[in-house]
Amino acid sequence: MPPSKTDDWATPKDLWHKLNQMHSFDVDAAASQSNHLCASWYGLDHDNPNRRDGLKADWDGRSMWINPPYGRIIAEWVKAAQKHADGGGQL
Repeated sequence: MPPSKTDDWATPKDLWHKLNQMHSFDVDAAASQSNHLCASWYGLDHDNPNRRDGLKADWDGRSMWINPPYGRIIAEWVKAAQKHADGGGQL
C-alpha cells in the first residue's frame, strides 16, 4: 500500500455524535483547528506553538476522544490511551 500524504484523518461526524451520546467526551486529544470535535482539544497543528500536544497533555479526570494520526507515531498514542485507561480514565 503506498504511503498517504497525510496522517491526519477526520472522524465522520455521524459516528462521533453517536459515540459522544454514550460517553460525553470532554477533550479531543488528537485534533487540528479544522477537525476538532470537542470544545476543548489538544492539537496536531505543528505551526501553532500555543496549542498543547495531546501526547504531552494531562488527561486525568477527562473523557477523551482520540482519533490519532496514523503511521509510526500511532504506537505512542496507543501507549498513552492504555495508561489513561489503566488509571481509570475513559476513552
